Amino acid sequence: MSIHALLMRVGSMLVLAAGLSAPGAGAEIAPADVIVTVTGESAHSFEEAKEDALRKAVEMGAGKEVFSDTRITDYALMHDTIVSRAAGYVKGFDILEKKETPGAYAVKVRATVALGQIRDDWGAIQVVIQREGRPNLLVVCAEEIMHYLTGQPLPATGNIAESKLRNRFLRTEKGDKLFDLIDDETLAKKVGRDVTRAMLARDEDRAVAVAQQLNAHFLVIVTAKGRAHLGQPVYGRQSWTVDADARIKIVAADNALQVADEAISTQRLSEDPTTAARDALDIAVAQVWPRLLKAILFDWSEGQLYGRKIQCVGRRIPTDVHDAIVEGLEKNQGVKQVSTLDHNEMLSTDWVVTVLRASGLGQAIERASGGRVRRVSQTRAGLEYEMVPSPPVPPPPPVMMPQQGPAAPASPPSVEQGAGGNESGLPQMPVAQSPAGLPQWVLPAGISAFAVVVAFVAGILVARRKGRSQAP
Repeated sequence: MSIHALLMRVGSMLVLAAGLSAPGAGAEIAPADVIVTVTGESAHSFEEAKEDALRKAVEMGAGKEVFSDTRITDYALMHDTIVSRAAGYVKGFDILEKKETPGAYAVKVRATVALGQIRDDWGAIQVVIQREGRPNLLVVCAEEIMHYLTGQPLPATGNIAESKLRNRFLRTEKGDKLFDLIDDETLAKKVGRDVTRAMLARDEDRAVAVAQQLNAHFLVIVTAKGRAHLGQPVYGRQSWTVDADARIKIVAADNALQVADEAISTQRLSEDPTTAARDALDIAVAQVWPRLLKAILFDWSEGQLYGRKIQCVGRRIPTDVHDAIVEGLEKNQGVKQVSTLDHNEMLSTDWVVTVLRASGLGQAIERASGGRVRRVSQTRAGLEYEMVPSPPVPPPPPVMMPQQGPAAPASPPSVEQGAGGNESGLPQMPVAQSPAGLPQWVLPAGISAFAVVVAFVAGILVARRKGRSQAP
């Protein structure tokens, strides 16, 4: 074998070896990609440990270049939004090692992170926050911790799960503000002080309607139930055990679609039943919080950056009005796509992919129609609209007949034709009426004519007399 052939074979083997050992199997390495090796951990499963590793990969890959300036406004919200979408930024990964110990799982991965896409989304999220602000949350809670013997609620437990969630939604562990929460005063102004958060938690449809009225992005529904019973004595002291079940649902307020639904059961032991209940619910919230945060931020960022699909149903919309609506929506910067499923004289159905909320989309439809349609409702399927009813045609004015008695005030002359049919358009004095209902000029004119006739007859008689006196 010649030296040249030998070098060619060695070169081919090196290229092949490099391709086989490249991290992120199946991933195409772009100039803007970075390769990192991280270890994810979880107390529940290897799957959660893998997701934790992908989040760490994104943080490490973008940390120096994208996450370096922590002084910008809403840094925590932007950072957590990017990390919540970690799987979308990892182009490929290899699992290098798995390790399980009692109560802990660990997964080591080597991942290829799309840094260019993170840069683009980082800037886009900044624009979204400046335009829309932080996501608004309405949190409602119904909570009961009952005594197993009396069946009565434990005293002074309060809404433990709600308060824990509100604190986590309001601030990060570093104290940075994350979301805007609707306070009790604002809620009372909208629904009245006799309607509690517990009542809304038990009526999801009404809670969604209230969230829409308050322009909330998400509705957080918390239901927690527990039972306190006597436990085994600990070091000679009586103890209490509380079994707590908590369920937390996240609903997108604009279209009432469910974003997350987490349920967890915990048990805590303490000398005081109230303390045991607080500890049980605190642990429950802490366990589901990362998944809740990921679900909210993922749904919010996907909808704001790429749009969400909303079904728009029109009732009895003429073709020209429907065409104007579609054309107007396609020109709207907040609308990504409009697809007409059906249109006839009775029903119009369109799917709209938009970054607007359902309420904002409804306003866009009303503007595109030129004010000829109005929203009827916003339902789980989207929104519904109809034609604005035409104003009723007023009846013609009644014909005024001449009346006895004092003359009625005359109407002002028309500018176009003038009073009394004068085509010159000049105003003309109104014609006065006599007590008999005739125009007042009739009587003087009759007297003048009578005087003329009398004078004429008198002249004839005088002439005849002169003629007779002059005859021979």
